[in-house]
Amino acid sequence: NETGFELWTTDGTTEGTQMLGDFNLGTKDGVFAGGGSSKDRFLVFNNKLYFTGIENQQFTLWATDGTKAGTAKVENMTSTHYFPQDLTVFKNELYFSTSFNGVFKISKNTEEVVKVMDIDVPYSLLATNELLFAISGTEISVTSGTLASSKLVAKINSPSVNWNGNRMVELNKKVYFPN
Repeated sequence: NETGFELWTTDGTTEGTQMLGDFNLGTKDGVFAGGGSSKDRFLVFNNKLYFTGIENQQFTLWATDGTKAGTAKVENMTSTHYFPQDLTVFKNELYFSTSFNGVFKISKNTEEVVKVMDIDVPYSLLATNELLFAISGTEISVTSGTLASSKLVAKINSPSVNWNGNRMVELNKKVYFPN
């Protein structure tokens, strides 16, 4: 293979199936899909596809309008925002977690990347109508969209806690999760 793992598109025909671009030139992967699920790292929001891309061994947030020319890294991302995942829409803004630096959003007014939760190694995000929930280690936290509103809800002291791969769901205004 002349390229690594890259972003492809199809219209359902052989002729209409093609690689959108080799974003990490050569045989290195340009799109991250290993570990977890692609739903955590691919999200359509405001007529763009957001995804975790790789360039020069840096995992960053990318966006595309579906064209090669319209595909680029999201501006205002820094090394603090390394390895974006758990892409989630909450209150009409794009939220994501990072490997070790918490949960962030891209402000709809300024497109600035803003920290909304200061937690270590978030595993999963869930947006409800009023709150954004996050799982980190043995803790469940919430925010209404600002760092000031972020708070710890509970610490689950159980020897069997393993959030990796577990997800939260909402039913009748309550959040459910396996433990």
